[in-house]
Amino acid sequence: MLLFGVVAAGLVAFFWLGAMRQGATPIATPTPSASLGARRETLAREVILEGRDEEGDPFHIEAVRSRRPEGDRNTLILEDAIGRIDTPTGVPTHFRADTIIYRQDSRLAELRGNVVIEKPDRWTLTAPLVHVDTVSNTLHTDRPVEVNTDGGIVQAQGMRSEKEGRTVFSGPVHAVFDASSEDGGPEADMEAE
Repeated sequence: MLLFGVVAAGLVAFFWLGAMRQGATPIATPTPSASLGARRETLAREVILEGRDEEGDPFHIEAVRSRRPEGDRNTLILEDAIGRIDTPTGVPTHFRADTIIYRQDSRLAELRGNVVIEKPDRWTLTAPLVHVDTVSNTLHTDRPVEVNTDGGIVQAQGMRSEKEGRTVFSGPVHAVFDASSEDGGPEADMEAE
């Protein structure tokens, strides 16, 4: 779906900047309780990351904890994270997960545990695990996923959303749409495998 393509692009922008790579440098604001844990990893509590993507659109993320394992400068782990990405259309994308793991070298992100990605008043995606590839601008999961819209609900065993806006659900797929809804159903093409 086009909507998921926009989400993938928004998450790509966040993870690109959240890793403090090219583009505008985000601001990390940890509280004074930063420490070196027993496993020799850097730990910061109550972290806020803010910045702008390559097109100047802002993002904001808060995490209860942030850590970077010693000897693995390519991995950033955010725990109990919530965030917001403002897209060029002006409609924000909200997301939350128990854990977000971002790998700078491959530019892959995993949102784990109670993942919710939402475009307010448009749709909400829930899944236990979502992968975001910031190189190819794709979002996918091979775990049970549910997408709720004003027009209906899609439940599937997996899903992938591609940069071009195409979304494919893998089965079994159960979809129920309300023809009486204001928009008459989903806003873009959907496929099932």
